[in-house]
Amino acid sequence: MPMSAARYETLIEALCAAAGLPDAAHVLNTRSIEIEGFDVRLDFFESDEDALYITFQYGAR
Repeated sequence: MPMSAARYETLIEALCAAAGLPDAAHVLNTRSIEIEGFDVRLDFFESDEDALYITFQYGAR
């Protein structure tokens, strides 16, 4: 199924429910979650309908 805004929202809400994150609206607004101190970005682009982009920000040293 192609990634659309509605599909992205459904996936993020399911992720939040499975992970016990209470505020899916915040995750949808910021497109990020924090896992063990790392920022994880969750994006989709309508120009690449077959993908969900997950980027881990490890920080700089």
